[in-house]
Amino acid sequence: MTLKLTEVARIAADYCAHLPGWAPLGKDALRRVAYPVMQGICFDRASDDVYRPLSFIDVLVGYPKGTPGLGLAKYLRHKRGAPQWSVRLRDHERDFNEVLDAMVRQFRPRVLVPLDPLEVVSIYENEEYHNTPKAYELASLHAYYDHLREARTWCRRFWEIDAQRPYPDALRRALVTQLETWIETGTAREQVDAIGRENAWRLSITV
Repeated sequence: MTLKLTEVARIAADYCAHLPGWAPLGKDALRRVAYPVMQGICFDRASDDVYRPLSFIDVLVGYPKGTPGLGLAKYLRHKRGAPQWSVRLRDHERDFNEVLDAMVRQFRPRVLVPLDPLEVVSIYENEEYHNTPKAYELASLHAYYDHLREARTWCRRFWEIDAQRPYPDALRRALVTQLETWIETGTAREQVDAIGRENAWRLSITV
């Protein structure tokens, strides 16, 4: 049986107490913000009364949304090499310190080091695999920092990646076209910042 939200909320609170600067995000996740990005840890509920820690990034200046995006989503790897570390509810207290230590070692950005948005940009750019969401979010991040040459580069990269898809990414095609217009009119930073602040408000985040 899948874990109840109340059980996951208790699990999340246990980890939050050991992660300075982190706060609850809903009942099943934690978050910290260094605008214009948010880093999160979700305790993904699975069958058989287990949870699986999942690290993710939400680029707030990406696109309008009501729920967090799951950029750079990575499950915690098990110490024996399994791609996901599944923790049974009955083993939570026994395994807590070991799982927390693994989160500190594996998750990027590092969860005990102050969050640096420019490190997030670097992590995104150094990913081996880029898709249309990553390309668009990188273009938006660079636009926020007035890195207009880089923003244009990632807009072009978006179109290259999109052309290789079996189906076009219609949503982000419209967003990239809009972003390219903002870049050329000199309003990109203002416009993506407005998106970021709206997203932060929807997620009850103060920036």
